[in-house]
Amino acid sequence: MNNNSKLLIMFAIIIGIFFMYTYMGRNNAPVQTTQITDTVFEQTAEISELESEISINAKKPDYKIIASDTSSIRFETDKFYGNISTVSGAMSSISLKEFPILTDTALLLIPSNSRFLELLITTKTNTHDLRNINFSIEYQGNIDPLITERDSIILSYADDSIYIKRIYIFTNDSYFIEHIVETNIDAGIYTFTADKGINVTEKNSKDDLNYFALDAFSIDNLIRIKHKQAKDTLLMSGNYQWMGLQTKYFFMGIEGKGSGFIAKGLENRKIGARFSFKDNSVRIYAGPIDYKVLSGYENGMDKIVNFGWALIAPISRGVLLFFSWMYSFIPNYGFVIIVFAIVFILVFSPLTFKSYASMRKMQMVQPKLKKLQKKYKKDPTKLNSETMKMYKKHKVNPFTGCLPLFIQMPVFFALYQILRTTIELRGAPFIFWIVDLSAKDPYFVLPILTGITMFFSQKLSATGDQQKMLTYTMPIIMTVFFLNFPSGVVVYWFTYNMLSLVQQYIIRKRIHNEVEEINEQKND
Repeated sequence: MNNNSKLLIMFAIIIGIFFMYTYMGRNNAPVQTTQITDTVFEQTAEISELESEISINAKKPDYKIIASDTSSIRFETDKFYGNISTVSGAMSSISLKEFPILTDTALLLIPSNSRFLELLITTKTNTHDLRNINFSIEYQGNIDPLITERDSIILSYADDSIYIKRIYIFTNDSYFIEHIVETNIDAGIYTFTADKGINVTEKNSKDDLNYFALDAFSIDNLIRIKHKQAKDTLLMSGNYQWMGLQTKYFFMGIEGKGSGFIAKGLENRKIGARFSFKDNSVRIYAGPIDYKVLSGYENGMDKIVNFGWALIAPISRGVLLFFSWMYSFIPNYGFVIIVFAIVFILVFSPLTFKSYASMRKMQMVQPKLKKLQKKYKKDPTKLNSETMKMYKKHKVNPFTGCLPLFIQMPVFFALYQILRTTIELRGAPFIFWIVDLSAKDPYFVLPILTGITMFFSQKLSATGDQQKMLTYTMPIIMTVFFLNFPSGVVVYWFTYNMLSLVQQYIIRKRIHNEVEEINEQKND
C-alpha cells in the first residue's frame, strides 16, 4: 500500500469519525452513570415502592372546583414572567426574557393547555391528588413586576380535614424560584408533575427535539434519559440533588432531596415526567443551559452542558472560554469565530509547514519509489527494506503529512461542539443575510463557498492520482454535509479554508525557493 492509498484511507476514516461524532453528539450526549442499566430495567422492590408512591392512577379525594373562582396570577422578575393557576396551584406558563424569540410565540417553556408542578402528596396509606383542587389567593406580593429584591405568592386550600399552602418565593436576578408546601397531611413524598414535558423553542424543531432529555443528578453523576429509553414508562429511584427536563438550549428542573422519578416518552420525541422529593421545600430552575451561569451554582447543573466526549470536553471548555473572552472585545460572535480561525492557523503553522515540506519531499522521491516497486515487485520484503532506506536517505517520513490533521482533529471537534450547542450563538447575528449563527445559511451561500475553497486547497496539496481524486470528491461531500450545519460552523470552515489557501501558497513558494537554492549549490 503506497502513501497515497494510506492518505485516502485516512480521509475516509476522518469523514467517518466526523459523521459518527455528529450523530452521537446529538442523540447520545456523554454522561456519567452508575450501573444505570441494572437500575432502570430491573423491577426491584425499591422501584415497585416508588411506583406506588407516585402512581399515575392515584385516587382523587373528593375536592371540588368552583369554575367562577378559577384565576391566574401573573408574576414577573428580571429573568422571566409567567402565570400560576389557582387550579392545582401550579405554573401554567413561564417565559424567559433575556433570549431572542425565534418562533411565533414568546420563549415559552411550558406547553399551552398544561401545568408544570401539579402536586401529589403521598402518605403511608394514601396518595392525595391535588391536581384538580381550587386554591385561594392568601397573599400576593408586588410581583407583577417584582419591585423589591424578594417577594412571594401564597395559595391555600382548606376543608374539614386538611389544609395545604403552596408558597412561591421570587428573587430578582435569579433563575430560581423557591417553593414550599405547608400542610397537615403526614406527607412522606411530594411529587411534582410535568406530564406534557416542555416546549420546543427553536425554529428548527427537529434539531431541538434531538436534544430533549430528562436529566437527574446523583452523587456527582449525571443521568440522562432520552426518548428511546423512556418510550415505555421508566421508573428510577435513588437520592437525587436535582431533576428536570431539557431542550437544546434550556432547562426546567427542581432542586431538593429527590427520591426518584417517572419518565414517559410522548409524541414527537418529547418526554413527560414526575419528580418525587422527600422534603416540602424545593427550588425551581427555569433558564438557559449556560455553562457560566450553571457552574456558578456549584450543584452539578453545569454537567448538563454537552462538551462532547471525555477527550474533547476540556478542549471545548477552553474554546468556550476563549470565545467569551474575545466577545468582551468584539461583540459579534461571527468575527470572534474568524479571529479563532486566524489564531488556530498561526498556532499550527510550524506543524503545517513540516507537513507540506514532507509532502513535497514525498512528491520528489515518487519517481525513485516507482523504480523500486518495479524492480522488487516479486520480492515484497526487499521492496519494504529498500523503501525504508530511501526514506531514511532523503529524510522523508510518509506519515508526517497526516500528523497535523490528527493533532488538530480534537480542536476541530471541540470547536464544532461549541458552535452547534452553545447558547451564546443562539440567535446571534453576523453580517448581511446571516442573522442567526446557530441556524443554517438560508441561501446556502457559505456552504457552496466553503466547498469551492476546499477544492482549491485540495488542488494545491494533491500529489498523486488518488489525492487528485479527493480534490473533486471531498469538496462535494463536505458541501452537502455543510448545507444544514449551523452558520457559525460554516463561517469557521470557510475562513479556515481561505487562510489555508494563503498559507499553502506561501509554503509552496518557500519550499520552491529552498529547492532552487539546493540545485544551485549542486551546480556550483
